[in-house]
Amino acid sequence: MSKEQIISQLDQAIDAASKWADTGWTMKFGPYNDEVNSLQAAREKPETFVYRLEAIAYWEDIQEQGAETVAQGQKAKEALQNGNMMLARQAVHHAMFLEKKVNDKAPTWGKLFTAMSELN
Repeated sequence: MSKEQIISQLDQAIDAASKWADTGWTMKFGPYNDEVNSLQAAREKPETFVYRLEAIAYWEDIQEQGAETVAQGQKAKEALQNGNMMLARQAVHHAMFLEKKVNDKAPTWGKLFTAMSELN
């Protein structure tokens, strides 16, 4: 994989992570497993929904985690463009670590970290 392909994947990962709270994923709250799959959906829940604040807090945390991984992705992109592969890998590794806190499979940053590890 070339440096240009890695940069393209970085751009895709940055874009995806910036939208985690908006695009969301399946997330259930409370004993009745009520689905609240994004920050907007959490905010739209009625005040009477017992787990509304928990859902909002969860999705706001996802938004913050996404923003932090975006910052790491931008750091990696800049480092890669300047020829500093070690710093780029460290930044992507940090983003992957942050993503694993909310999604153990790290689908956004894990694949990118593996691809970067194979780059010479």
